[in-house]
Amino acid sequence: MGYGTFQFMDHFLGRKLSFGMTRPLRKSFYNGLERRMKKGEKGRLLQVDRRTDLSKEEFISEYLLKNRPVVFEGKAKDWECVQKWSLEFLKEQHGSDEIVIVDQAHEENPFEELTLAELIDGINDGLARYYRFYPLIQRHPERLLDFDFKWMQEHRHQKIKFDAFQVFIGPDKSYTPLHNANAANLFTQVYGEKEWMLYPNYYMPVLDPNPVRSNYRTAPIRKEYGPFNPFEPEYESPYHLFQYIDRYTTRLKPGDILYNPPYWWHAVRNFGSTIGVGYRWLPLSSTFKSNPLYSFLDMCTTRPFVWKTWKLSQIDPNLTHMAEVGKLKEYLKNKKT
Repeated sequence: MGYGTFQFMDHFLGRKLSFGMTRPLRKSFYNGLERRMKKGEKGRLLQVDRRTDLSKEEFISEYLLKNRPVVFEGKAKDWECVQKWSLEFLKEQHGSDEIVIVDQAHEENPFEELTLAELIDGINDGLARYYRFYPLIQRHPERLLDFDFKWMQEHRHQKIKFDAFQVFIGPDKSYTPLHNANAANLFTQVYGEKEWMLYPNYYMPVLDPNPVRSNYRTAPIRKEYGPFNPFEPEYESPYHLFQYIDRYTTRLKPGDILYNPPYWWHAVRNFGSTIGVGYRWLPLSSTFKSNPLYSFLDMCTTRPFVWKTWKLSQIDPNLTHMAEVGKLKEYLKNKKT
């Protein structure tokens, strides 16, 4: 029985039941995997390619179609978003925006409603709120003029299901654990610096992810401190197999653009206060070619259903996260009162 079968069963039966039914088979699979990996060399820390002279044609043939990450070094340094944006700029321009932050680090998944100005004041005061997926451009389309959107469109897949911009605003030392998603992403570092650590999906059995939620997967939590942290790796069991797999790293500075392909595992951490903008799109045929199993399972999500995930993701992905944990109705009810 291959690892893909375990993931299939985890998705449709739930991990608890699936583990109970396949425990001896999983033990045999992982014992064999460990024996094979120990015969090889330790994993390497590799650098993501950084290019200053990357043509559109070479990017498409060598990175986009081959599902490989790359950094367009300094490509956006003259864009208005890099030249003008800061925490104070966003506060001044859009501080009255009402936002919602879902805390996925706690089992009860509490959410907090506040304004963008209150968030930024909190970051300046040292509060560790990391606001992910801010739909800034959906709310304020004029901000799209701060990007070279024509260049972005020319560097994506041409047949896509949907696309969306998402802004990430983080305080110093904030961190996002390992996860992956089915969307492709051109991520522009606008303000501050952000370090990325990436793993190709080839190493899926080592990461052994939780079943897909809406459109992303997370690494399982098997230690009190959380999932495996590639920035501060500890290789004791049950994370011991991570020492045998390669990982890629890059540190983005303002003006850098990272292409992060579908299904590449990644974790990020911030150095100082940061603003980053992901331009994401869903190329269904390409994601299927890169991982048929995950693409199929992604179409079988039910909390929320995949078509609702697509709709909510274009409005505000935080609504998708609330739907996952059964908080969306409560939030919408509060908005009406």
